[in-house]
Amino acid sequence: MDQVNMDPDDMDYYEEGQTALHVAAEKGHAAVVRALLGAGADVDWGNCRGETSLHVAAGNGHKAVVSALLGAEASVNGIACMHEDTPLRVASSHGHEAVVRALLRAGADLVMKDGTKAVSFAEQPGHMAVVRALKAAAAAPPPPRRQ
Repeated sequence: MDQVNMDPDDMDYYEEGQTALHVAAEKGHAAVVRALLGAGADVDWGNCRGETSLHVAAGNGHKAVVSALLGAEASVNGIACMHEDTPLRVASSHGHEAVVRALLRAGADLVMKDGTKAVSFAEQPGHMAVVRALKAAAAAPPPPRRQ
């Protein structure tokens, strides 16, 4: 980032407040994500919908990016403004089993703040591997919580 004299948290307002970290997370560029984090990018910055880079990576099924963001202590239970989405809810509804498992290991809440269970977002579209992972997590002792 120093080579291009750029603030890693600069936003592109034409793309709804996305930072470079959001874009790298969306595209699955784990090396770029790690570089941006190393340059000081805000891991929990929300775009105009409140989506963090973790929401974006989770929704696109980019496990390596999710792991990098969680390693940088991204908020595993962060809530986006629209529909009160959490990264787990987004990953569950899109059927991204590996991402769901990574989020669960990081302490993602199985029940949303509105009382809805994450498993319901995987059941409706028929993502049965995710349903099984969520049900197994519900039956197991919870991992240590992260905020």
